[in-house]
Amino acid sequence: MPYVELHCHSAFSFLDGASLPDELAAAGVELGYGALALTDHNSVSGSMEFAVAARALELRPIHGAEIDLDDGRHMTLLVEDARGWSNLCRILTRAHSHTREQPGPPSQAHVPLETVLEHAEGLVCLSGCALRGVHDEPALKRLREAFGPDRLRVEIQRPFLQG
Repeated sequence: MPYVELHCHSAFSFLDGASLPDELAAAGVELGYGALALTDHNSVSGSMEFAVAARALELRPIHGAEIDLDDGRHMTLLVEDARGWSNLCRILTRAHSHTREQPGPPSQAHVPLETVLEHAEGLVCLSGCALRGVHDEPALKRLREAFGPDRLRVEIQRPFLQG
């Protein structure tokens, strides 16, 4: 089975990604990928640029986002179909809906886990990174109920952190 990167951040994920979406598409082709997922933090801002660049290079673009939950954890959601795109956009809209309620800079976008569970149709859920992902059994059971066993994947990472 060929490798596909499903958790990739662009420069639209400030301080977490450095490359622009078209640069990521080119790097994916150079590495021999058949597909690549762009999953910026709480955003699909680079999705159109990524899709255009990827298709021109005959790379299958997979759209998604890393979603921050209101308890400090996060997970990655990948779009499977048109319904999934709609649901991802709804989740992101709710995540940002409260960020400008007070004067000053916007607060961090986030949603409760229940919002993700309510909008699971058409999405594939990755459990999140090693440090702040969703790893507890009760939450994973709820995710499995919402997404089904075929659309929930547990991310396994080796973050090379001391200890």
